[in-house]
Amino acid sequence: MSSDIRASVVILSRHHPEMLLACLDSIEKNVSSDLNYEIILLLNGADPEITHATADLGERVRVITSNVNLGFPGGCNRASEFARGDYLVFLNDDTIVYRGWLESLVETADRIPEAGAVGSLVFNPDSTIQEAGAIVWSDGVTSSIDSGRDIESAQYYFLRDADYCSACSILVRHSTWHLVGGMDEEYFPGYYEDVDLCFKIQQAGQRVIFDPGSALMHFRSASTESDYKMFLVQKHIGTLRQKWAALIATHEDREPDSPISIDSAIQRARGYPTKVIAVGLRPEDLQSLPKEPRGLALSVSVSGATGDDRIRAGRLGINLIWEEPDRHLSRPGINYDYAIVADQAISQHLSKLQGNAESPMDVIALPEHAPVDRSQVLSQLLNSLQAQSKAGI
Repeated sequence: MSSDIRASVVILSRHHPEMLLACLDSIEKNVSSDLNYEIILLLNGADPEITHATADLGERVRVITSNVNLGFPGGCNRASEFARGDYLVFLNDDTIVYRGWLESLVETADRIPEAGAVGSLVFNPDSTIQEAGAIVWSDGVTSSIDSGRDIESAQYYFLRDADYCSACSILVRHSTWHLVGGMDEEYFPGYYEDVDLCFKIQQAGQRVIFDPGSALMHFRSASTESDYKMFLVQKHIGTLRQKWAALIATHEDREPDSPISIDSAIQRARGYPTKVIAVGLRPEDLQSLPKEPRGLALSVSVSGATGDDRIRAGRLGINLIWEEPDRHLSRPGINYDYAIVADQAISQHLSKLQGNAESPMDVIALPEHAPVDRSQVLSQLLNSLQAQSKAGI
């Protein structure tokens, strides 16, 4: 592998040349030329139209041909043999990547060396969320987090560990790929091979991370008939259950419409961190917050925050709440261990709001007046909570 190439984007294609060309065009337009990357395109038992359309794609794209359909896991294994990058980035050919998609994946993997895989934020064509990481329930069935929500109403729009991220767009560290032996071809021709891959990465002691800074649009299942898809899903759930029975037995029972069960599953994937909400902060207080606060599930309410503030916070693993704190705290499944508040009035209000809660959170008020540097106190307090966190990560 060459250290000069940061990322090898691996794409398999079989049908729909117009989608493939649109995908490649979006990469060309939206990935900076400052990032050294290559594209490995496997024609996976492809139609003649695909072969014709890819005859001259330029020097950045290396075209590999398999005369038979190797399936998605087999095709990824085959294509990865030609990859030279530090990172493998698997991408479906029926996607349109957005600006910063690849750069964010690489930056996150660089910043978090224990990350074996980093997955993207996936949108539907109508701009609603298709997936922001995913849950695997105790029966092996999966649920996409924040699916169907628009970005303003997303509840988990921040960098975090996940059970798995879809191979529709996922970075895997090249060394990790070799360590776990690539994808299991028992999942031929596809579905659940990405769940299995992420489980293997976690079993190897590495993390699977969802990165909201990497975003793209996906035409879901554009190349698979729905009846055949359902057959494959059911078949491969059975394979997963048999292979990973001990692991998924520790997961939550499937309740995809329960906010409490969803939040429980998300916090389990994160290692059961200490949950902290900071209320009434100022925009300048954001500079005091820890980056990728391991051991803390940190949510903040910031007066006058912008959409850009939320994006920046989310990329660092911090949930900037996009609604009034009262409304947020009244949602089913929302609970915290600690509340850090900006003044005594908010402190008293939150104490009343909790009422007779079974497990009330500890409310800590920040100093309101000079000469105390409130941002410094906030930073010290969060560092202290992080040090004593009940999570091991």
